[in-house]
Amino acid sequence: MKKETKLVMLLVLAVVMSANLSAQISKNIVDTTKQWNVLCQYGGVTTTIFYRILERDTIIDDKKYNIVQECRKYYTAEDTCHCRDASFIREDSGRVYAYAKELMCYITNYPGGEYLLYDYNLFVGDSILLYRDSSPYPYAYPYIAGGEYVVQKIDSILVDDTYLKRIFLKCTDATEGVECWVEGVGSLNGLLHSACRYFDISMHLFCAMQDDLILYKENPNYSECYIFSQLETINDENISIFPTIVSDKFEVHASTDDYHIKIFTIYGTLVGNYTIDGISRVINTESWSKGIYFVVLQDDQRVVKKQKLIKL
Repeated sequence: MKKETKLVMLLVLAVVMSANLSAQISKNIVDTTKQWNVLCQYGGVTTTIFYRILERDTIIDDKKYNIVQECRKYYTAEDTCHCRDASFIREDSGRVYAYAKELMCYITNYPGGEYLLYDYNLFVGDSILLYRDSSPYPYAYPYIAGGEYVVQKIDSILVDDTYLKRIFLKCTDATEGVECWVEGVGSLNGLLHSACRYFDISMHLFCAMQDDLILYKENPNYSECYIFSQLETINDENISIFPTIVSDKFEVHASTDDYHIKIFTIYGTLVGNYTIDGISRVINTESWSKGIYFVVLQDDQRVVKKQKLIKL
């Protein structure tokens, strides 16, 4: 009887330890549980780009690479993302490399080859050459890819009881602009946009996530991890959404039935599209997974209400 009790206790301990290990933050960039949400603004067009590293892999020059999938949400009437295999990526002893027919800054026609994205072994004062010196098409493309960078500062940020190294680098041939890498996250320009300097393109990393845990979010202009509309946003005080912490359902009340209700996960996936019945709508959440959701009410010209929900 004692042996059986001891065995049960050991099994319980193993399960608990396994759960704790699975919840630990990974300091690796190449991690299939992570996602990067990036906002790209160029020529009046706003695009949300999602990056994930797939479990699929491939061998190039006797080296194993994982595939980086890029999914773009275009602001049209469609609610689907357009996905493609954007690059190959590998990690070795604190260094991250990409292999692509297209360079990460959207410069096409580069010959295929391996490029260094990140090196977390650097110290203050070290210099490093990233990608190539500059774009071969300086008049056709509004950005410069790569160059020689010098480490200016190294510190760390605390995420869920784990310290992640943060490295600030300055390009030697640029008068302004500092590259910033976070361990396990990558560049604040986006996963594949390390050392990309833009003149009239705006690239911002909204969030880097590991499963449902937000590893990094730095954008003072937005409160959520997913931007899904170019429409003007107002806060209609006549709209109420309650409760905001839900288990089985919540209600939406408005002064008109002209609004559409869209519900997104924190990863930008549309999980519901509803209309107002009269001036209210009850939405069932029993089948939803636990986590954070965003409820968006909009008419044909603007967003009138955004609300974060937590599903228990």
